[in-house]
Amino acid sequence: MVNHNIKVEEAKERYKLESEQFNKMSTLERLALIDKKPVLQYPPKPVYYDPPVPRLESINVSDIIIYNPETLAKNYIKLSGFGDGNDGLQIKIDFKGFEYVEPVASLVNVENYNPQTKEKFYTKQTQFVTKFRHPTMLQISIDGKSLSSGIFQGTSEFQSKATSSKPTRLYIERQEIESIMSRINQYLNDQYGYVKVSRYANVYTVKNRKGEYDDVEKATDFAVSGYKNYTEHQEDAVKDLANAIAIWEKILTEANYDDSKARIDEKVGTAMLKNIIFASVITNEFEKANKYLTTFKTLRLSYDDKQFVDTYEKMAAELKLRFEGK
Repeated sequence: MVNHNIKVEEAKERYKLESEQFNKMSTLERLALIDKKPVLQYPPKPVYYDPPVPRLESINVSDIIIYNPETLAKNYIKLSGFGDGNDGLQIKIDFKGFEYVEPVASLVNVENYNPQTKEKFYTKQTQFVTKFRHPTMLQISIDGKSLSSGIFQGTSEFQSKATSSKPTRLYIERQEIESIMSRINQYLNDQYGYVKVSRYANVYTVKNRKGEYDDVEKATDFAVSGYKNYTEHQEDAVKDLANAIAIWEKILTEANYDDSKARIDEKVGTAMLKNIIFASVITNEFEKANKYLTTFKTLRLSYDDKQFVDTYEKMAAELKLRFEGK
């Protein structure tokens, strides 16, 4: 009504001005414009209409996917080495909307093989190419400090999927959601998780027919016990491996790599070095592992020995970085 009153006043003012101009005309001019004589026109008065009564309508969910965020998180996001809680990493995944281009059909040549004639032949087949993307925001923080934030890699670009039958939008979207969640979980574990890695421990020993290698046998017993218990009882396992390393180091003090008749000749000495290197890496004694790797590389090495050096130098470097938290 406030706006209506303003418009009424404007109409009255406009009528007054037009009337004054009309009255200033001569009698002849007014007679000629009698049909256009100013008329006071009020704006229509607003009318109130009751709004329609709300009514419940059923929602068609046949062409949409409704996900439960908690279910998605529990099924796909599993960070190795961490449990559930509020005092660790905070991970937020925000799907920005699925974009889909209707499949385009085309004929392609498909290679086939006839086992009887042993020949290849080609047939025409309809192929449907669908383009889609689902931009997804990934935010990672801890104690209120942002570690990473942005569109997750590969989700902002359109991808293509070729199928022999025409796929539905829901089928493509469901597959893409599962793929993105799996890739995010892999990324999180690569960057922040503590993944258990299986490693095979080889313990090199020698035949002890006359008791001349009792020390080697004793070290072997310690090492086997340490490796067996490493997963379940790591503290005790590390002690066993430390005992084995101490015995192997003592054995190496009498190594003579140039005398084939020595008790600790090149063959036995090389085996003990390998034992020390692997056990040192596993127990995070990286300086000791590198020390004995340096010694090992001065010997006459076979192809397998060189492969051993390459493998354990890389392993030591990788585990050292993880151990130091870099």
